[in-house]
Amino acid sequence: MSEHNIVIIIHPDNQILKYIPALRKFTGLPINKIKSTIEQKKPIIVFNHTSPSADLSAMYQLLVDLEQKGANIEIIENLQTENLINSRVVGLGYIHNLLNTYDEIDKEIEEYPD
Repeated sequence: MSEHNIVIIIHPDNQILKYIPALRKFTGLPINKIKSTIEQKKPIIVFNHTSPSADLSAMYQLLVDLEQKGANIEIIENLQTENLINSRVVGLGYIHNLLNTYDEIDKEIEEYPD
């Protein structure tokens, strides 16, 4: 069995308070937990690839918003199988491409005759 997820880390800076409202809305975490997670350079979001594309779209919009506010975001893709853990840093474009891929798959499924 494999696990495939996206991990979001926001690197601390002097603008953390600007990021908290959007992060709180998305994660539901308390303000102090969000602040300490960022300060400790821990993942603020762990997103599983099997989640609905609407959730991925919401996360993408959140990341765009945070970047516009000046956040230094690190996006890490993790793929874990029984014998291997593979991680790589990806950009926001990677998530955008995933969304496009999911949209194309949805369209193909709709067009497929029953």
